[in-house]
Formats: sequence, C-alpha cells, structure tokens
Amino acid sequence: MTVAQNSPIFIIGCPRSGTTLLRRLVDTHDDISCPGESFVLRGAARFVAGERVAEGIDYGPIGGLTALGFDRDQIMAPIREMALSFHGQIAEAEHKSRIALKTAVDSFYLPGIHKIFAGHAKFVCLIRHGGDVALSLKDFSETMEGVIDELLPYLEAHRRLMPAYAAAWAKVTTDMLDLAEADADNVFAFRYEDLVAEPQIVLTELFEFVEAPCNVDNLIAETFKPKEVRGLGDYKTFATTEIESSSVGRWETLPERIKAELAPILNPVLARAGYREIEAEAVDTDGMRMHELAMMFQASRQSEDIADE
Repeated sequence: MTVAQNSPIFIIGCPRSGTTLLRRLVDTHDDISCPGESFVLRGAARFVAGERVAEGIDYGPIGGLTALGFDRDQIMAPIREMALSFHGQIAEAEHKSRIALKTAVDSFYLPGIHKIFAGHAKFVCLIRHGGDVALSLKDFSETMEGVIDELLPYLEAHRRLMPAYAAAWAKVTTDMLDLAEADADNVFAFRYEDLVAEPQIVLTELFEFVEAPCNVDNLIAETFKPKEVRGLGDYKTFATTEIESSSVGRWETLPERIKAELAPILNPVLARAGYREIEAEAVDTDGMRMHELAMMFQASRQSEDIADE
C-alpha cells in the first residue's frame, strides 16, 4: 500500500552513515522540514515494546491495552499523532507542508517504528559500507570517551570495539534491507557511496520517491550556504561546504588482522547490499592479540618505573 503524498519521511541509517548530511539536504527542500534529532521515533518504538511472559502474554502497552478492549489502530493512532505533532509545529512555523525526521539511533528500532507507522510514512534508508561505519563509530566513541546505549549489547557480545560495531552495522543494515524488500512501495534504500559519487542522480530519485520533485542542483547549492544549526546532530557535518567522498574506503587501511576479524561479520550483509566482500589474509588473531596484550603490559610497567624514579 502506497502512503499519502504528504506523508512524513523517516531518514533511517546506522550512526556514522551520513544521515546528517542527508538531513541537511532534505531540510533545504522548500516544502520539507527536517530539523535536528528529536528521538521521538525511538521513544515511540520503546513505548510500545513489550515482552512475552508466562502463557505468552504480551507484557507491554499493546498487550495491556488490547486486553482492555482497544484494537490495534486505536492504540497506534494516538502514538503516531503524538510523535509527529512536535515536528508538525516546527514545519508550520517554517511554512513547510511536509515533515521529515532523522535521529541516527532510530535505526536500532526500525522494526518497531515500522510496526507503528506502516502505511503512514515513507522510509528513506541510507546504507554505508560496514567497515567505514565501524571505523567511524570507533573514532566517535574515542572522541566522546563513551558509547551510546544501543551499542552496549554488541560490546558485551564481542568485547572489542571494531567487531562490536561491525555486528551492530550488520543488524541495522539487515533490518533496512529486509524492510526494503517487504515494503518496497514505501521504502527507498540506497548507498552513501552512490550519494557522494552521483548526488544529482540519487537525490533526484529520492525526491521523486517521496513525491516532492525539485531542482536538485539549486538544492545542493543552497544546502551549503551558512545557516543556523538547529537541534542535536553531528555538528562536524555542518563544517563541510560540499558533498565529498574523502572518507569513503577508509576501512581498506585497517590492519589485515582487523579485516580478517571483520570479514565474517560483514561479508554476508555487504554482499546483500551490493558491496564487494572484504578479502583478508588468514591471520593468527589469538597470537596477535596475545602480542598486543604483552606490549600493553610492557608499556604499563615502563610507565610505572618512570613514575617511581
């Protein structure tokens, strides 16, 4: 089922995939408002999430309200209205007729978001190479000296940053690809690498998909003019003055040991998304890890010796 022409647009993509760049471009459209990150879709998905307990009972709002006699649409409709109302107010103040929402961590809640908004929204899914995303997430975590909550389960499972972030990307990207297959009329999935290589072509297709065609050349030029930054997001992106591809393929500089570790995690999803698989030489990862730990221990001892002098 194709949704209404003026339906909301949801920009979905794993954190560090270029979603803030895409948000800037979409927000420049004369009829579409796409401000900073509001987290309302994540909040809506978490609100309706339940868990199965004894006898298979849904221990959550949907299960509880259904037991009280409410049908599914009676439950979902006010949740949709509440979640979108804030962005509607922003769009109205900007004299724009469409709203678009982008919060990078929404990608971790995509199945739940779609459950609420299926048939009521257009989904624009941005996919970026998993090696580049994992590396960028690692850089981001080190800069912030912390990790976002959505990544913690992957760190617990894998213990190390790069494999954990690769696994997070694989899960999020699989969800996007699954949705693109299941709801093709309402999902536009494309690759970041294609966006930065041929922005006019990709953006023309995107705006035609959301039924908001425009002069893409003018839109791109207008996007990079100085303007006020509204709300939360990746502020580094706002320092850029053009669509450029300098960060594409950074993963290729990774040590062979890391590539060999990431390949089995990333390759099945990379192939499905149209990327070439990572080719890495077999490496004794256990031996390399022991060597790294020994070097770290030696460096620590040297630091202690210096401190004692």
